[in-house]
Amino acid sequence: MKRVLKITGFLILGFIILIAAAFSIYYYRNMHWYDKYERALAKVGAVEKQVTLPSGNVINYGEVANDKPALLLIHGQMGQWESYALSLEKLSEKWHIYAVDVYGHGESSHDESLYYIDE
Repeated sequence: MKRVLKITGFLILGFIILIAAAFSIYYYRNMHWYDKYERALAKVGAVEKQVTLPSGNVINYGEVANDKPALLLIHGQMGQWESYALSLEKLSEKWHIYAVDVYGHGESSHDESLYYIDE
């Protein structure tokens, strides 16, 4: 009987350790999801810049500079220019990349009156 309890105890302990390890991996990945984006941006030498328009509004963008033709990347809703980080290495082989943050996203101006198509 003692042997059965000992084996059961080891199985429970092993299960607890397994659950703790799985949670730790899950937690780490969720807290460090952006690391791969930062490494990709650094690898291609992407630089974040801003331009202030005559109206005073700011457009934030990232640039991967080279002597190739220009390519403008415009992200979708709820995005920012860094969303393209994992694609920039391949794209920069053929293009000088400009990736913008549209109004209301990233570091661009957050003025609700600018969110309409006619603006």
